[in-house]
Amino acid sequence: MEEKKCPCYDEGMSWHTKISQKADEERRQLIALVHKNIEYRLPEINEWLGKSFVEMIDKGVEINELDHSMDPEWDHSGELVHTGEYVSPDSDMTLYEFLELPIGMSPSYMSGCGMFPDSLWSDWEIEYNNKLLGIMNETIDQIMDDESYAEYLDYIRERYNVGTKEEIFSLREGVTDDLSDEAVIDYTYDWLAQTDFREERMDVTVKQLYEKYKGAAEVYQKKMA
Repeated sequence: MEEKKCPCYDEGMSWHTKISQKADEERRQLIALVHKNIEYRLPEINEWLGKSFVEMIDKGVEINELDHSMDPEWDHSGELVHTGEYVSPDSDMTLYEFLELPIGMSPSYMSGCGMFPDSLWSDWEIEYNNKLLGIMNETIDQIMDDESYAEYLDYIRERYNVGTKEEIFSLREGVTDDLSDEAVIDYTYDWLAQTDFREERMDVTVKQLYEKYKGAAEVYQKKMA
């Protein structure tokens, strides 16, 4: 079956220039709206990061170590050692040290280091990005019936072959796929830099952060109960 193509399709053009001028402007407006909504909700995102941090401590974060004593000459992956100790809420460990704690091992596909440690930061970053993408999806949901974005949504139907306007979920997924990098992923560290978990504050201690956000986490849990 021949692939369905956007009416403005041209093999020699990038996807951005394949969108009609009006649809491209609507696309830029939607990206700007996503940014505006995320920036407006940065205080909420900061509180969410704090709540997530407290929840990790309360659930228990084991202090694992990497042991290289048994490494062969050709591989310096190390072995993950479970110490049986857990990060205390009163710990003087810095945020950087906390987020760099190894929690597992994954293939590195690198010569001389077959396995690479997965840090706590890896999991936390995924949750943080998902939070931002969730706000983007909420923004997209708000404009699905907005005639101001008609040309762009028509482009998405053609580009991702999602069918009729009634197929809201598929249409939103198409918009999400189209915008996720440019609207969110490329800016995740810029927004993180405006929270208490920015790089400049990586020397703050676990104890300081836990004391600051423990109350907020308890309030949140009561709301969800």
